[in-house]
Amino acid sequence: MGRAPKVLTVAFQGELGAFSEVAARQLCGPDAGMAPCQRFVDVFERVSSGKASAAVIPVENTLHGSIHENYDNLLQNRLVIVAETQVRIVHNLIAAPGVSFKKVRRVFSHPVALNQCLDFFAAHPEVEKAPFYDTAGSVKMLMEQRPPDAAAIASSGFNSTSRCGPRNSAVRASSRSAPRRRPASRRRWRTCRTRRPTPR
Repeated sequence: MGRAPKVLTVAFQGELGAFSEVAARQLCGPDAGMAPCQRFVDVFERVSSGKASAAVIPVENTLHGSIHENYDNLLQNRLVIVAETQVRIVHNLIAAPGVSFKKVRRVFSHPVALNQCLDFFAAHPEVEKAPFYDTAGSVKMLMEQRPPDAAAIASSGFNSTSRCGPRNSAVRASSRSAPRRRPASRRRWRTCRTRRPTPR
């Protein structure tokens, strides 16, 4: 009887629902196991230690520029880039059930996402930007704490009240792996996937 194929485990920075998860599923398929990490350095550690088979990380954003921290991480870790993809970023304004837009006075999200939605904040000066470590993480916090005056900016993987942010942003993503594989989708983050190099 043959062995069942090993499920690929992919590390990425952020919570489930983050844009990097979108990239990971584009590159590695819907059946890959997801391993969310709080920091980019944790993503690289997961792959280097063998706890994850691959990593998907953002390396470039069309509005924000290069993600220099991940270029440094690539130099410091012996992982190889095996694929890359682009993810189209569409930001959505998300609030807990019962919180109407007129009640919103704070919007939580990653600083880059907040800065990509400056037109929205200019149109609503009564709303304060509240930096958070992750887009999807800000939604998770809202659903757990249910603040009555707050919303979050994140992907369309959640129920949303309205769309905000620029129309032509994307991320380029890379996949790195511990031997093999790929990353992500369309706003433009460039994301890549990496793996550990195979001994010769």
